Amino acid sequence: MLDSLTADTFLAHSGTEFEVRDLGDEPVVLVLAEVRSLGHQPQAPRVDPFALEFVGPSKPVLEQRIHGLGHPALGELEIFLVPIGVDPDGGVRYEAVFN
Repeated sequence: MLDSLTADTFLAHSGTEFEVRDLGDEPVVLVLAEVRSLGHQPQAPRVDPFALEFVGPSKPVLEQRIHGLGHPALGELEIFLVPIGVDPDGGVRYEAVFN
């Protein structure tokens, strides 16, 4: 399913919540903060790669790995998330690259 996802798929859901569901009893909520095109790359496995940035709470900080995310419209997704820094509002920012 991840192969069929595009930046436009996620643009429609900017600002919405994704639940990280693989951490035990308490899901962590991430908000999709940014969808960024990485430019057209005709020779790459994904011709139109893109990146997503999510913002989550300051704790817990999620490990860099594949996480199970749930979204009301997109369903269940397994996405590799990388913590990339602190958000100006005090949360943690995460990036997922689709290339």
